Amino acid sequence: MYLIHRRDEFRAAKTIIEQVKNTPNIELLTPYEVHKISGDGIIENIVYGSKGNFVPSEAMRIIYPEKNEALKKTAFQFAKDYYAMFNTEPEAVTGKAKKGDIVLSIKKDKALGTEGYTIKICDKVEVTAPTAEGLFWATRTLLQMAEQNSGQALPKGVIRDYPDYAL
Repeated sequence: MYLIHRRDEFRAAKTIIEQVKNTPNIELLTPYEVHKISGDGIIENIVYGSKGNFVPSEAMRIIYPEKNEALKKTAFQFAKDYYAMFNTEPEAVTGKAKKGDIVLSIKKDKALGTEGYTIKICDKVEVTAPTAEGLFWATRTLLQMAEQNSGQALPKGVIRDYPDYAL
């Protein structure tokens, strides 16, 4: 579940804020605005975002978790493809993410299936999926978006995507 708030911070009693932050199935998104809700009888999709763009720099890194060979492979393939398209190769490394990085991680989410993913774009890009396959498809989306925008800028916001029919 997402709790979307238009301001930079969620304002409430400290106990409420802590309770929300510590509830595993609630993700607090700030500052975001809901742009569109679609579905017939039930909510199928929510489009929301923030203002501005994530603009990659020469220092951009791709962060993947230690001891995960599948994500390491995805991170290095993404870096190689980014270089082929934009003539700059981000370093693929493990470690703590910083502003300007792209972070790949596995996060369980049955609704996404094996090929789905979530991309959260703010001061860094956080890419999560239930499987390495989903993360691979997310990197394809990031490359397509970067190719379509000047300076490879990515509009801030959240993307949640999964196929209707798996490959």
